[in-house]
Amino acid sequence: MILLFLTLLSAFAAWPDSFEHRIAAMEALRYDYAMPGVPYDKNKVFSKYTVACEKGYYDVCHPEEWVGDTQSDIMVLANKMEKKCSKSKSPLQCVLVGIAYGMKDKEVSTESLNPSKAFGAFQTACEDKAYAPGCTYLGDMYLAGVGTDQDTAKAKAYYEEACTAKDIWGCHRLGDLLLNVHQDATSALVEYRKSCSYGYELGCMAQAGVMFDTATSQSDWAFVATQFDRACTYGQLERCGQLARLYHHGKGVKRSLPLAKALYQSTCASGIASSCQAMGMLYLEMSPPNFTLAGQTFFDACEGGYAPSCTRYGSLVLDGQLDIQNVEYALRFMNKGCDAGDLEGCLVLADAYAKGRGVATDQVKAKQLATQTCDAGFGQGCYVLAQIGESETVWGTESSMDTDALYQQSCTLGYGYGCSEIALRAFSTGQADVSVQEKLEIGCRGGDVRACLAMGNIFRVQPTKALSYWDSACSLSSMEGCLEVGKHWKEQSDLTKASDYFERVCTFGDDRGCQALAPIAFQGKFQGLVERAWLSNLCQVWGENDAGDLRLLAEATGANMQLHVGQYAGSKVTVWHLGNEVFLDTIQRGESRWNVGGKLPSQENMWTTGEELDHTKVEVETDDPWGEEQAMDWDVSIKHIEEWDASKGEISRDFPGEKTVMLGDKGIVNFARNDEVLFGQCGYFGNYPTLKVEHCSDIQALILGYVLMDCSVTGKPTFLP
Repeated sequence: MILLFLTLLSAFAAWPDSFEHRIAAMEALRYDYAMPGVPYDKNKVFSKYTVACEKGYYDVCHPEEWVGDTQSDIMVLANKMEKKCSKSKSPLQCVLVGIAYGMKDKEVSTESLNPSKAFGAFQTACEDKAYAPGCTYLGDMYLAGVGTDQDTAKAKAYYEEACTAKDIWGCHRLGDLLLNVHQDATSALVEYRKSCSYGYELGCMAQAGVMFDTATSQSDWAFVATQFDRACTYGQLERCGQLARLYHHGKGVKRSLPLAKALYQSTCASGIASSCQAMGMLYLEMSPPNFTLAGQTFFDACEGGYAPSCTRYGSLVLDGQLDIQNVEYALRFMNKGCDAGDLEGCLVLADAYAKGRGVATDQVKAKQLATQTCDAGFGQGCYVLAQIGESETVWGTESSMDTDALYQQSCTLGYGYGCSEIALRAFSTGQADVSVQEKLEIGCRGGDVRACLAMGNIFRVQPTKALSYWDSACSLSSMEGCLEVGKHWKEQSDLTKASDYFERVCTFGDDRGCQALAPIAFQGKFQGLVERAWLSNLCQVWGENDAGDLRLLAEATGANMQLHVGQYAGSKVTVWHLGNEVFLDTIQRGESRWNVGGKLPSQENMWTTGEELDHTKVEVETDDPWGEEQAMDWDVSIKHIEEWDASKGEISRDFPGEKTVMLGDKGIVNFARNDEVLFGQCGYFGNYPTLKVEHCSDIQALILGYVLMDCSVTGKPTFLP
């Protein structure tokens, strides 16, 4: 009986939606009403409804009826669809009704118009019609306890059902539940990656948020920085603060203290206390340090309730770095931070007493504070207590503390430096056994660059294994680590990665990086541009008319492209990379050659349901990653060109420049990188003077721009010379 029940249950599980017009309509509705964190953009909302209409979902063919300048009126659309939901249980219409009655500010809410009605509509779409998006939103209702009792287990089950049925937003919401409820960042990351690869911006941002605490390589940090930059432009203040930290420490981006300062200031002013603390630390790193501004920043953050800033302010007063000469006043702030739970603050206070920094040396108080944090299970406290014990021995007094045991306790409590201390002492005597390696591993993961470098040296004869440790050291701002990684990739002929690491060292002012970068800067950057042509994110190209209205013209995932307008509308396009050439002289030049081809749509195949077109495969000798070409109804050869004037010296750190070019028989296309705009020597299908690009690599953008260029357009074209 149980087996029969499970069989019936599986028979009614949600199925992947195979109707392109309904998929497009669902995406438009989500973008309009149910994508929290994405700013409202009238033009994009309008264009997404237009795409759905063109694909044949006629209920959304008149978006001007509900799309407004600052938001859409969902009830206009809901009133059109509610009867279809109640009478025929049409699944998308039921989801729309659920969104209209169950959501507020793009999320399910008890303050919505009618949560119970929304729950019923989602339930109809999911359970009666096996429609995956309905299951996703039913999961939202159970997770938030809106329209029903809260039940995270049911929420998880519905998210999993939706995700299995290829509703990628369901995968994203599953990731949210795994991260925020189950505290399972590893599993959440898997789901966010699905969401990101499908093209959901929020998925990429969420993926970066998880990676922020685990990233070790520069490529990971670069991805995190890119997503945080986009999230910051969307008004996500926490991400702006984290982006500031990346600029502050040069992780994933070129180190820029002015940019870090600007971001810290704006987020601090918006109430992000950790940014105020970081802003104060930045003032202390200036040359010379600006103690006055640092002190004021720490004081304001302390008054705002951020305990670590109280400690820092008190420390500045204690060291005599502010105009206030009052030890009692300083200790009041340091104690305030410590009493408020800032255990690191307690250790700063312990250090002051241990070293007589601004106060009379008092080993008793120092030990008392360090012991307090160690007993509280704070591994760093045990580490500091061990150091206090060692300082006693140095001065000729036999310490009553077992420092080795304290380092071990620090290690056991998860403080990496404690593990490193034990292992590094053994390593210095020539020991490198498994026990030593295990402790160094913990130390490296805990942020002790000494341990990462030691592990790199231990495994130097195993380059692949050593590389991970050098990379970890580099992420901790070790120039030695970055240089070792750069040397490795240069030996492997991956000049893109090698130049990235050497550039990081050079940017930090280490001339060794500049010297290593100079001979390979151009080749590395050019190679990287070509590699990025295979981006798997959903690349889109839009046309914009004089009224500012947008229309989706083409999209791509990696080498596969879909055209929606013009001579080749309906074509599924494939791209082949035919090779690169690099010419090194004062003016250095790189050329990559490409073939683009597609099957021309006919009356018979134009309205197919997404089946792959039958192509004849022909083997060719190219460096095409797929190892084959396909004979098409049409094809075109084009060339992408980059140039760099090597005589300008430090311009290497700014390459590539603001634009890149592609040329072929039709003419020239320029791509403005910073603005993500395409300019053609001819106009474009639909009489668009320029095209806008989203989530595309340079080469994806250029190829689509070239294919969409229409030299029959009359009038003067827009062209970036």
